[in-house]
Amino acid sequence: MLERGLLALCNAPFNDDQPLVFKSEKAVRKIEPAGFAFFLTKEWELDVSYHDIFHPVQVTNVSRMTMDIVKSYVSCTNKSVDNVKHLFSLKTQWAQLLTDAKCAEHLVDEVDKESVDSPKLTKANSKVCLGLVRDFVSKNQNAYELLDVCDSDDLSKIKANYKRIVLLLHPDKAGNTRVPEDMEHYVNKYRIRHLGDEQLKQQFILLQDAFTIMSDPQLRHEYDCSLPFDETIPTKEEAKLADDFYGLFAPVFELNARWSRTKPVPSLGAANSSDDDIDFFYDFWRNFETTRTFSHAAPHLLDDAESREEKRWMERENLKVQRKLIKKELVRIQKLVDLAQAFDPRLKARAERRLQEKVERKRLQEEQRLREQRELEEALARQRTELELSQNREKFEKQIVKKLRQHVRAIGNKVPNGATLSQHFDRLSELDYAFMKETCESIYALLGHPTCLEGTDESLQFVKKMDSAVKAATIDDKVDVFESILLSVSSKIVPPAAGAPQDTHTVKRAEETEEQPVQWTTEELSRLSKGVEMHVAGVTDRWSLIAKHVKTKTAAQCIQMAREIASGKRLDENTPAVNIANGVHSDSWSVEQQSEFEAALVKYPSSLDPASRWRLIASEVRGKTPKECLSRFKMIKATIAASSGKN
Repeated sequence: MLERGLLALCNAPFNDDQPLVFKSEKAVRKIEPAGFAFFLTKEWELDVSYHDIFHPVQVTNVSRMTMDIVKSYVSCTNKSVDNVKHLFSLKTQWAQLLTDAKCAEHLVDEVDKESVDSPKLTKANSKVCLGLVRDFVSKNQNAYELLDVCDSDDLSKIKANYKRIVLLLHPDKAGNTRVPEDMEHYVNKYRIRHLGDEQLKQQFILLQDAFTIMSDPQLRHEYDCSLPFDETIPTKEEAKLADDFYGLFAPVFELNARWSRTKPVPSLGAANSSDDDIDFFYDFWRNFETTRTFSHAAPHLLDDAESREEKRWMERENLKVQRKLIKKELVRIQKLVDLAQAFDPRLKARAERRLQEKVERKRLQEEQRLREQRELEEALARQRTELELSQNREKFEKQIVKKLRQHVRAIGNKVPNGATLSQHFDRLSELDYAFMKETCESIYALLGHPTCLEGTDESLQFVKKMDSAVKAATIDDKVDVFESILLSVSSKIVPPAAGAPQDTHTVKRAEETEEQPVQWTTEELSRLSKGVEMHVAGVTDRWSLIAKHVKTKTAAQCIQMAREIASGKRLDENTPAVNIANGVHSDSWSVEQQSEFEAALVKYPSSLDPASRWRLIASEVRGKTPKECLSRFKMIKATIAASSGKN
């Protein structure tokens, strides 16, 4: 058609705004071209632009009907050559250009021309289509067989066969046409050589109708919809007994795929198809849209209507029938899809695989839950066991430590100086279990029963059995060792911070007048020890009497020394020792010397000759003489006695 551009318009100047629309399309308030533009575009139906109207150019795709009109125009204009108007000369130029041999090569049939029909024309064509197709179907003729084509052939194949067959059936050419060898089967099939003129004419009319239907896409589709179609689908019994699922269902889906509105249609696939392809196939057929119109099943022909109202009623009734058949068609397709899904081995295998995965996943989850529950129960059991062991251990330790205190007191009673060393053993409960355990293990080892005590029933029974061993033990040859052990026990016990209640004022006065620490000789310490033994706790003005016994120290100094001895300062802080011979200060005792001294006391018991024993002990202690070792021993003994007397 004419390109919508600027044209000279009827009763109007050039218009730059409004597009060019023809009146035949019944557009409102549109302007139609006039004069020569209308002549070329509407009468001759040339597809040229506005700029080419007044400048003739080569045109392609000219229809045969247009060419016949142009030839008629040329033959008429040749008789009157006196017209020299400008438009007449343009028409002549266009006619000569169109009749040129080059242009004639591009002639096309009317069926090839693509045009945009108006809605009214489309509706009219649909009515013609329905009547034409119905008439042809009623004659029990097959258009594909008449044209010697199949339903998959395209328009070019149909045209080629039509041109060959029309030469065999055309009344003017049938007798003079030689039949090609490849058309003998067609001539024999329809017995063309034996047809009379009237029969040949009827056969030619059928051929024309068949070509009209096959060359028009809409008519061909309506004709295809009116042909008998195999709508059968496999049954459940057939699907159950079928050995080849794909061989049973694939042809059915391929047969129904011709009516799909969406192209291309996915295939059923094979056993190795992916899950995505399988899901896509069934999703496609679940949303299947058919192109079957079922217009041949319409009960009423619109041409038979006697009035407009009756015609509209017929249209509604026909539409009801068509919709019902379309719905039935879709139900049939969905039934086919349901049946295929129910017996598809791929879907069964996938469902079984997913079920196994689900069962396996649940099994793993259950195992995980049981494992966590078991671990939790084991942890709780361990906690309960540890708690029970701890409670039992504490219970056994309490019972064991009671026995250990009894054994320590029993050993203190066996030591010659035990009365002095064990005066404070009523406070053994202040000592912890670990210290008492180590002390008693040393005692048991000296008695010939080495062991390692634990907070168990076995240890408790062992300690109970040691009652008789401790009572029957003789320690004459190991007195010094036991005294050293008892001495360490005594040093661990912290004495009370103050004396008896009646000495409170004396102690306070002594604390207020407390002087700087002074040096104590061995004799002073010995007198302090004897004074503490003589004046026991509870005596009125006890510390004044003790100071009188010491003679060289005040009551405050005696109290201070007693506290230092009780706290262990005189033993642990390397305080200077005292030389017994001359009463002057000697070198201090280091921790190493004290350890060597204690080890020597254990190594050389008191059963040896005293002179030889102290020489041997002095040989074990670096930097100390026998007299210094003896003085150290007496000072420690006096310190313990003083601490005991303070209580």
